[in-house]
Amino acid sequence: MQYKCVPAPRHLTIDNNGNFDDTVRSYADLINNEATANWEFNSLETITITQNPGCLSGLLYNIPLIGNLFGKPPITKYCNMFIFLNKYIENKINEQYEEQKINDNIMIINKSINLLKEPKIGSDVIINIKQGENIKLLEKGSKIIPNIEDYWAKVQYEDEIIGWCYTSNLNKK
Repeated sequence: MQYKCVPAPRHLTIDNNGNFDDTVRSYADLINNEATANWEFNSLETITITQNPGCLSGLLYNIPLIGNLFGKPPITKYCNMFIFLNKYIENKINEQYEEQKINDNIMIINKSINLLKEPKIGSDVIINIKQGENIKLLEKGSKIIPNIEDYWAKVQYEDEIIGWCYTSNLNKK
């Protein structure tokens, strides 16, 4: 998947002469201006950003009496981000998934992939397979994460090693 993050307003303000509908439309315009070509609006996220003070200022802040005079606390800010998803890439992954058939010979298209013991994120790695190597598709699995268009694939490598990887890493020969 490919995502794009764009800063979003934290507050909408309407003055005495303002119109609520116009304000909401201007917010929608911000989204529509970024949702061009293959980019589709996905979500609005609030991001926490903490800026720590310099070394000396941070140390002094924790010392009673001195900290009030010379130290600075960490500064925390919150910002909103519009998240956009590249639908072209998502559609290509879906096409690849549909084209891949059981017992097909498949080629690794990424630099390398980790073949996992189980179809779950964080599973133990069996082996790392390099780009251009061939594997055999044994089974098509479920989506990796809901709302993300990528799927698990059970594959066989060198006739004896069987494990799981993402279909977006594979391409039919």
